[in-house]
Amino acid sequence: MLGFEADGILEVWIDRVWRLISNVWYSVNLNGTRHDFFKSSRGIKQGDPLSPSLFVIGSELLSRLLINLLEEGFIPYFTKKKGPIISHLCYVDDIILFSSGDPVSLKLLMTKMEVYESMSVQKINKMKSAFYVSSNLDNDNINMIKKILGFNQLDFPMRYLGCPIYRRRKKVVHFNKMVAKVASRKWSYGQPHTWKRLMDIKDHVEKYILWKIGKGLISFWWDNWTSAGALDKTTQLLNASKNTKLQDFIENGVWNIDKSWIEMCYHVERAKQLVSSHIVRWNKPQEGWLKLNVDGCSKGNPGSSSRDGIIRDNVRFFVLAYAGYYGESSNNLAEAKAILHGLNLCISRGFWHIIMESDSQLMVNLINNKMKAPWQIKDIIDQIIELFSRGNFIFVHTYREGNVVAHYLVNLGKMIRDQVIFEEAISLPEEVKASYSLFINQTEYGFPEKIAFVKNEKNCSTNMEQ
Repeated sequence: MLGFEADGILEVWIDRVWRLISNVWYSVNLNGTRHDFFKSSRGIKQGDPLSPSLFVIGSELLSRLLINLLEEGFIPYFTKKKGPIISHLCYVDDIILFSSGDPVSLKLLMTKMEVYESMSVQKINKMKSAFYVSSNLDNDNINMIKKILGFNQLDFPMRYLGCPIYRRRKKVVHFNKMVAKVASRKWSYGQPHTWKRLMDIKDHVEKYILWKIGKGLISFWWDNWTSAGALDKTTQLLNASKNTKLQDFIENGVWNIDKSWIEMCYHVERAKQLVSSHIVRWNKPQEGWLKLNVDGCSKGNPGSSSRDGIIRDNVRFFVLAYAGYYGESSNNLAEAKAILHGLNLCISRGFWHIIMESDSQLMVNLINNKMKAPWQIKDIIDQIIELFSRGNFIFVHTYREGNVVAHYLVNLGKMIRDQVIFEEAISLPEEVKASYSLFINQTEYGFPEKIAFVKNEKNCSTNMEQ
C-alpha cells in the first residue's frame, strides 16, 4: 500500500482496498466435504475485477520512479538527434529499460528497481533478465555492467511481445519464429467481414510473399516460389492441375526426371507467355486545367526522404515546380507528404482545376477511397481528401516513365536538404531540364520534338517556411 500513498491516493480509498485484499478466506472441498476456512496470507481472489486496476497503479509507480531518474543525474540512452528520451517500455509484466553505459546511471537505475521491489513486494527474476549492448563495447565495460546489474548479457536480435528487435537492416531470419507461429495457428473463417477484406487485398499482397521450397508442400503452379510470381500469373495454363505440388518434382533434395518431371515439361511446353506492352507518355490536360506530377521517396525506407512536384498547363508549358527535404521517414509517408504539399501549393496559388499524377498506385488507391489508409499516414490522407473536396481535383496513376521529371526533382530535394520553389523553367537544374524537354513537345506517339529554353532574369525562390 506504500505505492498507493506515493501516488497521492486518498487514505479512505487505500483503507477500502486494504480491507478487500487482507480479508480473503478460502475453504477446500475434498471428496464432497467442505473443510474449515483459512485466511490468505497475501493477494486477492483469482479473477477479482480489482486486480487489473491494482496492477496498473503499481506499474504507474514504477514508471514514475524511472522517469524521475532524469532529475538525479541519470544519463539516459541517447536516440537520434531530436528524438525523444526513452527511459522504459512497459507491457504488463514485461519491461525494457534504456540507459547509457555510465556506471553511476546504472547504479541509480538498480536503486530505483530495489525501491519498487520493497514497495510492491515484487521481485526481479534475474535468471530471466538480460542486458544488450553495442557490438563495439569492450569486455571490461561489459563485465562492469554485468556486475552492477547482475544480469546475463545476450546478443541482438531479441524478442519483445513476439516481435524481433534487431540492429541494422532487417533479415528474413529475424522473422522466422513469428511466421512459423502464424502458420501453425488454426484460423477461423467465421468472420465474413475480415475474410472479405483479406480477399480484397489478396492480389496486391501475394506478389510480395515468397514461399520457401522446404519439403515441397507448396503448389507448383499457384504459389510464388520462383520470386517472379506464381507461374499461373505469368503463363496461360492449359489444364494445369491445381493439386500439383513442388515435391512431385523433387527427390532426395534434387530435381527428378521421372514422369513427374515429364508432366511438368508437358505443361511448360504448352504454356503461353503473357506479354503486354503500351506506350507511356505524359498526356496534357484539357484547356483550363493544370497537371501536377508529384513524387516522394525515402532512401533506406525508412531513411533520408524528400518530396517534389511539377505543374504544367494544357500546352505542356512549365508553370511551377518545387522540391524539398523531409528528414527521416518511410516511402509511403514521403509520397503522402509530397501530395499534401503540392495540393496546398496549388490552392495557395489559386489553382482549382488540377489533375494530379503519381507513380504510387498505393497512394492513388488510398486517396480515391479504394483502400483503407494505414494508421501511420491516415491523418495525412484524411487532410488530402478534405482538400480535394474544396475544388476540382482528380488523382490518377501513371507509370514511372510518365513521371520522370518529378523523379529527377525528388533526387534534387535529397541533395540540397532545403525547400525550393522554381518559378521559371530556365532555373531548373540541368538534369531536370533535360527530362522536362523530352515532354514539352511530344508527337502524337509520345516521341519528343526539339525545345529551346529562353533565359529569364528570375531563377528560383527559396521558401524556408514550408
